[in-house]
Amino acid sequence: FITFHYRRASGVKDGAVPWMQISTQGSDHISGKYIPQGAKLREPSKRQKKEVISLLEFWRDRQRSDPADVFTFRKWRDATGTLQDPVEVDSNEEGAS
Repeated sequence: FITFHYRRASGVKDGAVPWMQISTQGSDHISGKYIPQGAKLREPSKRQKKEVISLLEFWRDRQRSDPADVFTFRKWRDATGTLQDPVEVDSNEEGAS
């Protein structure tokens, strides 16, 4: 889920999520409305089961209330580590990959 949205924001088909930067500088990458209050995103294998369940339930509730705005990145990091705005997604190509 997170990897899909990161790749969508960056336009890099096989881009890796920079978990270290996201875990320490989350608000640079993601608006607070997309994660539960007090939650932090971090590398999936480092999360406890209750954290995963909490995130999934939060996103499921967002999906029910606003299917078009469940989650998105506000910024992504290029190869030099510089924060970039999300790339524009062509709605005709969005479902193709």
